[in-house]
Amino acid sequence: MAQVLGRTPAACRQLASSARRRVRAAQAPPTPIAEQTAVVRHFKQAWEAGDIEALIGLLDPDGTATADGGGLAPAVAHPVEGAEQVARFLRPWASG
Repeated sequence: MAQVLGRTPAACRQLASSARRRVRAAQAPPTPIAEQTAVVRHFKQAWEAGDIEALIGLLDPDGTATADGGGLAPAVAHPVEGAEQVARFLRPWASG
């Protein structure tokens, strides 16, 4: 690697270490468990009620869903993108 970059092995190790620190620093902090639990509870309630608007509000606006029928059902040809599209895609399986 050092030859490819035209640097010494020590310099490459330093660059890699610095890059790892930057990646770690750029990562979002984990969501607290209590908040995760509340989102799951609200999602379950919205799902059971068939409340599409509540589902849309709970999903990440930039979320993507993919599906594989496991050989038992048709797979989705292309990922479904966006909270509204994902919620509407899932709607037929909701309880309400």
